[in-house]
Amino acid sequence: MSVVGFQDFWVTGSRFYFQPDAVAGVEQALIDLGVIQTANPTIEPTSIDLQDGDGGVNTLVDQAITTIAESYDITVNNLNMDILSFLFLSSLPEAFTQAAEEKLVSHFATPSRLFKIKDDDVEATWLFNVANVIGVISALADLSTDPITAITVATKTVTTSADLTSDILPGDEIVIRETGLADITNAGTYTVATVTATNITTVEAIPGADEVAITGSMIYVDNVAGDTGTVYVKDTDWDVHQLERGVVRMIPGGAFAVAASVEVIYSMGALTGNRLLKPQSMPLVQGEGMLVWGRQDNVNQSVRNMRVSIVPSASAFSIDDFSNVVLSVTVLAELGVTLPEGRIIQFAGTLPTTS
Repeated sequence: MSVVGFQDFWVTGSRFYFQPDAVAGVEQALIDLGVIQTANPTIEPTSIDLQDGDGGVNTLVDQAITTIAESYDITVNNLNMDILSFLFLSSLPEAFTQAAEEKLVSHFATPSRLFKIKDDDVEATWLFNVANVIGVISALADLSTDPITAITVATKTVTTSADLTSDILPGDEIVIRETGLADITNAGTYTVATVTATNITTVEAIPGADEVAITGSMIYVDNVAGDTGTVYVKDTDWDVHQLERGVVRMIPGGAFAVAASVEVIYSMGALTGNRLLKPQSMPLVQGEGMLVWGRQDNVNQSVRNMRVSIVPSASAFSIDDFSNVVLSVTVLAELGVTLPEGRIIQFAGTLPTTS
């Protein structure tokens, strides 16, 4: 037992809860920091001494404390978005929405090197959680686009609305776009095996389900019209280096030999939820904290309730052990209240007897 007579012996763990100050008058939620190492108070009083120098020897006659600093270094193993907001001095996590949609965006590429998938906004925002890189072409304006009305997976057949027997030749590349498909996994770049009237068979397998009565489209080089563009060959001219990170590579020795802009057709995976942090947007984090010390499976519990500021102190991201961050929690005096430095309460368990 932890309580023996008038003595209270502690074998204790800790939990820390924090409620940030209201933002624009809106009260914030209480945050449980989760698993932490046992937190220890650091009490740093500053004292002044009064010396009496009578007789040529200073004698200490009085002492006073002028300031008291109380702080806690809290080592946190929980690295959820709330904790990362403290580490990166960010405002609390915000909603991040990304639609599952197809995009065609110009990118600058260099032969034999990687490039990053980006959006077509003013800032050319880098994108993540890319679902599919459908095709890489030189310029859409220099190529032809035609409707497709059906896909038969078993025979690897794409049905077009027009007879393209002379326009597309075996060995050419076509890009099937996602828009208009019933099964978007059919979108991609394919090598033509045969062309018979309105039926194009592909060398590669088509991965999705059959499509009927669709209003899809494909991009290709029209040999009759004399298109001057290029549909680059997947896994010969380019490949996906890392899909979800949105990194594409131009393959050494492929048809892309001179650094230039290419147009990339890709689709995004949908994202929702509070996934966004804005580092260094909130360098001062203050609010109400409660540090609980629990003993004997929380039969005995004590709390240090206080107004605090939180700043990051250290981090240890590791592949060999559980990662953690260290948050420096400093007690602040809350002026205008009865107990400006907060409280310590034993709110659960039996008190020891008096000695």
